[in-house]
Amino acid sequence: MQTVQLEQQQRRRPKGLPESLRPALSAKVDRFWNKIDKTSDPDGCWLWTANQNSGSYGQLGRKINGRCIMILAHRMAFFLTKGEIPPNHDVRHTCGERLCCNPDHLFLRGIKAPLVDEQV
Repeated sequence: MQTVQLEQQQRRRPKGLPESLRPALSAKVDRFWNKIDKTSDPDGCWLWTANQNSGSYGQLGRKINGRCIMILAHRMAFFLTKGEIPPNHDVRHTCGERLCCNPDHLFLRGIKAPLVDEQV
């Protein structure tokens, strides 16, 4: 039962995006999930198997409206399975594995606003 629900979540198409971006992103959803290995990690991590950035996080590039946009893989996994990421929030890992895209290992954490120097 839970596996069926998870499969349905993984197939869900992005919502909350401008109409012009939805087709470009939706067309890549299946390809995204195919780059995740859900079987190799004993802790239940789903490891991203494609590109990584310099911080060892999984990343994917998308050409949208002629611009290449880099997206962190775990943020995309959160978005596709749990929905929008609110402003001033970060997607964090409970497992500590930067390549993990298992939605059960991802949670939101608020980001403190940057300090602004006061003019005296």
